[in-house]
Amino acid sequence: MKFSFSYKPYKRLFRNSLRTARGLWSDREGILLKVESSDQVALGEIAPIPEFGSETLDSALSFIDSLEIKSLEALSSLEIPSSLPCCAFAFSSILRQCTPTERSFSDACLPVAGLLPSGKAMGAVLAEKKNLGFTTFKWKIGVEPLDLEFEMLKSAIDQLSDGEGFRLDANGSLSVMDLDNWLRLCQTFNDKIEFFEQPLAVGQESEMALLSKKYGIPIALDESLNGPEAEAWMVPGAWAGPLVIKPCLLGSIRTQLECYKKIAHQLVVSSAFESSVGLSECLGIALSLEDLRYALGVDTQSAFNDSYGVGISSPNIDYKKIVAHTKELIENEF
Repeated sequence: MKFSFSYKPYKRLFRNSLRTARGLWSDREGILLKVESSDQVALGEIAPIPEFGSETLDSALSFIDSLEIKSLEALSSLEIPSSLPCCAFAFSSILRQCTPTERSFSDACLPVAGLLPSGKAMGAVLAEKKNLGFTTFKWKIGVEPLDLEFEMLKSAIDQLSDGEGFRLDANGSLSVMDLDNWLRLCQTFNDKIEFFEQPLAVGQESEMALLSKKYGIPIALDESLNGPEAEAWMVPGAWAGPLVIKPCLLGSIRTQLECYKKIAHQLVVSSAFESSVGLSECLGIALSLEDLRYALGVDTQSAFNDSYGVGISSPNIDYKKIVAHTKELIENEF
């Protein structure tokens, strides 16, 4: 029986460097995996972000280079260390594709939150995203001085229509005082703030919970859900607000789904700026969870201009289109 395993590292350049509280991010590196058997081809993606608690690209490459995979059975019995969650995600993606399933998501579309650039460029892009039909907008804060960012937010809020709102993502960069000021200032239009996303650093969850309760504005965990301390927040009742998950960083798909079933109503399925290969698996996870209520944070495909993604920004993401694009990658990149 024909069987082969191969991999290909990639490096993607952002159209415009992504500016966050951590600094500028100019390129995205990862690894595509391919398994080919007599009757099918399956792809997986390793897209690490060490700052979010994943392995490094070098450690992933070292692990792959140590493997000798000569059959699907060998792949199925592969033991992946817990320190390599992106590798676990990628190999479980391949196994899922190689395992027949009765459920099909081929005609499914999911709502998406529009991603806005940090700083002064936000206003113009907000207008473009509104015209495209987005109703929820995610903006990176903690990049400019608070007073300046708040004035930009107030101006943007004035452009919103009924039913539209913001997610404000600080990537854990704010101080407790800054967060208190942000929440206090947002009281005048708190109905337009869907939630603040990880405003304080990992380890300051109790402070975030207290301030959220004080001002009545939800706070979502993101970075807190990565690494060895994450499991404490992924059980019912552990956190009152949303939980932003980046499946590509969080290990085996099967293990993730077992965890998510009881907390699906809190989950915000989000992108790690992966290619169509990883994104299709993230969408499969989202479609497997019946109680999702938040728009997905996956408006990342237009951040690049290359063959690894569909390159468009849309308020609804078409699962069938993303899966079809992975087939193009098989033909063009391997």
